[in-house]
Amino acid sequence: MLQRVVRSTVIEAPIERVWAVLRDFNSHDRWHDVVAESRIEGNESSDQVGCVRSFTLRDGNRIREQLLTLDDGEHKSTYCIVEATVPLQRYVATVTLKPITDGDRTFWHWESTFATPPGRERELAQMVARDVYEAGFANLRRYLARGGDLRGPTGSASAMPSGVAMASRRAVVRRYGGPEVLEADDREVPAPAAGEVRIRQRAIGVNYFDVYLRKGWIPALLPLPGVLGMEAAGGVADVGADVSGLLPGAAPR
Repeated sequence: MLQRVVRSTVIEAPIERVWAVLRDFNSHDRWHDVVAESRIEGNESSDQVGCVRSFTLRDGNRIREQLLTLDDGEHKSTYCIVEATVPLQRYVATVTLKPITDGDRTFWHWESTFATPPGRERELAQMVARDVYEAGFANLRRYLARGGDLRGPTGSASAMPSGVAMASRRAVVRRYGGPEVLEADDREVPAPAAGEVRIRQRAIGVNYFDVYLRKGWIPALLPLPGVLGMEAAGGVADVGADVSGLLPGAAPR
């Protein structure tokens, strides 16, 4: 029989700050006291769905967990235990954030289902609820209160160094025509200036409407040279001076 543990709380910080920390699958050793050290296997990005984090708890137990979903629009992620010395079986957890507009706060819902060895159901359910979730709430509050997230996560794969150019690739059309006119163009995107935000795109849709643009049927919408792709999903890489309401890792609205 599967156990289900559900906990929720309110964090006195805007959702962009809370999500910027939690979406980094390798951030927990910086804010959760129960985690001694953590790394992402295979040098993958810590916001890449499918990546695996391998970490050691302060009591010596070792756990490997895999990121299953990451939704910046819904501020939601799911993950599972792949391997552990802790006797939690078929463990799947979900983290969900919701904005509280009154006071610009964040509602944090954390739940999981798992199986345990016979006779240890109550013990392990209390351990997850108390030592992981409730302690995690308190730890993140303290981390945000002292500005740990604003100083920048050292060694985080999802963090972007500020003030430096970032490599990018785009699909350029220099003359109208068929698919053969598409060119891959590599270039560097400069750091954001004052009032600007630099976005790291995770997915860019090229739809049938883009075919019309590529063929030159609506030249006013794609003057040459032009770049295809009018829909994208990503997150804030970094921000320039005088920008408020957005932090690195947040999903732009």
